[in-house]
Amino acid sequence: MKRLWFALAGALALTMLPLMAQAQNDAPKTEAVAAPEFFRLDFVVKEMESGKALSAHSYQMMVAADEKNMDSIRSGGKVPIPSGDKGQTTYIDIGTNIDVRLLRRVKDEVTFAVTAEISSALEGTTPPVVRQTHWSSSVMVPMRKATVIFATDDPASKHQMMLEVTATPVH
Repeated sequence: MKRLWFALAGALALTMLPLMAQAQNDAPKTEAVAAPEFFRLDFVVKEMESGKALSAHSYQMMVAADEKNMDSIRSGGKVPIPSGDKGQTTYIDIGTNIDVRLLRRVKDEVTFAVTAEISSALEGTTPPVVRQTHWSSSVMVPMRKATVIFATDDPASKHQMMLEVTATPVH
């Protein structure tokens, strides 16, 4: 009886081997996924007058060359604005917001979609005068070279706002 049992078990194992080998071949193959390439983006917001910088504010972010992500910078504060006749106050947000998406490398350049919003309140005015600049575009910039991607004249003064970016690969 034992011999018959071992013979049946051996025969069953021999018939199962091709099926097990086929199942291994049909198993989904995992392919190595390349890690995304990373870049450091250095932004500089400049307020200019007659070609001279009146102020400059720097912002930096690390971005993966990945079409699914959106990377953001948010920097700012709140400014009180008197509202109503009972001494009530409303606060408005001012500062810099920069959004980057769809970043990818093209040879020695980087392309990406960028949206930038810059707002500020003039000091010494009651209520405060708020200045706002909003830019949005797809851009292509050379690697490691500071490039002005947006420039706008301030309609209330002789000032100009500029946004400059430098893209550097991170290894």
